[in-house]
Amino acid sequence: MGDRNDKGQFIKGNSYAMKPGETGRNPKGNPASRSIVGQLREILNSERGEEIVDALVQSALKRAIKGDFRFWNSILQYIDGKVPDRIAGHDGGPLNVDEETLARVQKIVDSADSIDESQT
Repeated sequence: MGDRNDKGQFIKGNSYAMKPGETGRNPKGNPASRSIVGQLREILNSERGEEIVDALVQSALKRAIKGDFRFWNSILQYIDGKVPDRIAGHDGGPLNVDEETLARVQKIVDSADSIDESQT
């Protein structure tokens, strides 16, 4: 109990505190290994890399044609980046909506709220 105060919190200078110069890193932890992306790059830059890329593209196209767009979407996001989840104006800046447009949008939302779910 000598390392804690009456609330159970560690006190300054407790025996568990890091000593000056310690970083808190785990020097005997998991060794660094090659990343999957690094291994893929190595393979794709190898002698057979172009052949493998062609096979991957053909496989993705076949799956997309059969209706599985998840794999293709992942590749596109990796290559082109994820499409931003935001709405922007024509110039890329914030979307400015005037009162008239806002009233028209509200009218559409109100009419959609009144649609009977059993009709759809």
